[in-house]
Amino acid sequence: MSTSRRGPNHLNFHAWIRGILLLGLAACGGGGVGTDFSTQALGGGFAQGEVRPVNFDGANQARIEFSELSGGEKFSIVLFGANSQAGFYDFQLQGLNDSAQAKFLQAPDGLPLEAEEIEEEDTDDATALLHRRLRDWESDLGGLEPYQPESEQELGKAFAATRTSCAGGRGIHFRVLSSLSDNNAYETVCGVEVRRSGQAVYYVDEAVLNDLNAGNLGSILDEFEAKVPHERNLFGSESDVDENGTFSVLFSPAVNRLGSSGGGFITGYFFGGDLYPRSSIPGSNEQEVLFLCVPDPKGQWNVQLSREFWDSNIVRSVLPHEFQHMISFNQHLLLRNDGAEEAWANEGISHFIEDLEADGSLDRVGVENPSRVLLYLVAPENAAFTAGISIAQRGGSYLFFRYLYEQADLGRYPAASNGPELLRNLLQSGVKGVTNIERATGWSLRNLLLDFYATLQLSNRGITGDPRYNFQAISLHGPQDDNRGTQLQGVHSHDLKDLPFQGTVQSPGAYFLEVDGKTLIEAGQGLSFSAPPGMIPIGIVIRLE
Repeated sequence: MSTSRRGPNHLNFHAWIRGILLLGLAACGGGGVGTDFSTQALGGGFAQGEVRPVNFDGANQARIEFSELSGGEKFSIVLFGANSQAGFYDFQLQGLNDSAQAKFLQAPDGLPLEAEEIEEEDTDDATALLHRRLRDWESDLGGLEPYQPESEQELGKAFAATRTSCAGGRGIHFRVLSSLSDNNAYETVCGVEVRRSGQAVYYVDEAVLNDLNAGNLGSILDEFEAKVPHERNLFGSESDVDENGTFSVLFSPAVNRLGSSGGGFITGYFFGGDLYPRSSIPGSNEQEVLFLCVPDPKGQWNVQLSREFWDSNIVRSVLPHEFQHMISFNQHLLLRNDGAEEAWANEGISHFIEDLEADGSLDRVGVENPSRVLLYLVAPENAAFTAGISIAQRGGSYLFFRYLYEQADLGRYPAASNGPELLRNLLQSGVKGVTNIERATGWSLRNLLLDFYATLQLSNRGITGDPRYNFQAISLHGPQDDNRGTQLQGVHSHDLKDLPFQGTVQSPGAYFLEVDGKTLIEAGQGLSFSAPPGMIPIGIVIRLE
């Protein structure tokens, strides 16, 4: 990115306007950066649906001027931070008239222009809490040696001892986590084998064997069996530390109970600690295992969960979701020793793969994703998806990876010729988080977010048919087929009616505003922006009407 910032006095007027137009085309479409300007003019050539960036100077200030306004126009103003490290930042917008400009740069009492650091806090969302801690625990496993049957036998421990039998020899014992805060706390259950394939062995907890069995699990397991090879093709293979050529899947009410230990509900999990010897991780199963909750219509083990909803919304989504975690752990930590993928990216990719169909296509939306997206779109300024894995943040990270996949399929990224290649790049790399995404696409986070946030505002509204700014598989407007009655209404935008305006954004989240031409005329035909030190501020202006 160029570090030079030049004002309009360096160019004649016509050359300056040409520079602004080139900047809009490069930075918000082709992945280029263009020249930075501290002052920008948006004239009559600013067409409906057009997207232009706002670039800030070295003092984190910017100024845009509109011309040929009639008063009936409507614009979207989007402000976000390109910081990869999350933080809360206060910002200010003013008009260009003298009275507003006199207040420019003066922070009101109690509103310091500096970042507030985000502190990790416990959450009421038990799933987010468990997955955050699972990924944290997995990050500490890099220095340990994974389980190996031969080494255990050499120590005089019979391999069969790990697989102690139960249910008259029809099943084996599993250790299921029983605490959201202690990975050494577990309960032992008896899993009875109900199906075996060349890919996986499926077990049902003996306690619910009358309700779940090979017969009534048939279509669920058939669907997942069809998806497994597609996930492997997209991401790579899972590990096989016990060298039996398969992984295990256990359906158990112990997973339901695990959620109740933290006052919430857990649908399933994968824990990398199961791939290590019990001498290192006492609760280890010394094999690859996916754990799934079970239907609970009477609320015996936690909240009530009908068989119908478990079948339609839970189990079919959770199986491919958790399998991605299993593959990711192998690809990142065991094969490349770069540590577990960052939790926000790991969850976002897992939610994206919930969109996978049994035929390998990814052109539909997983049934549980719309409700997460809804929570994200309500307040994206408070749900920076790189900063955590709350339900809203996971809705954002899902949308982000959905967008990257679709745009890669359009051939927009130099490092990925299509969507599947992008996914392989993300999983089969030696880096994590934002660095991983930038390497997998060949674009900077700044430019990826520019297009992504513009798409949140423009997609499926009929304003533009430009595929850069429209989702293909999901509509951000209208009813969703998710058995929850979810209605998406696009991204929430704040009305910019009164100036000066002050707001707070969680970087790299985005603050969306809408302003009409009449307000801009009264403000002196333009806006001034001020962002605090430490923030890497980026703005977008979009002509809506």
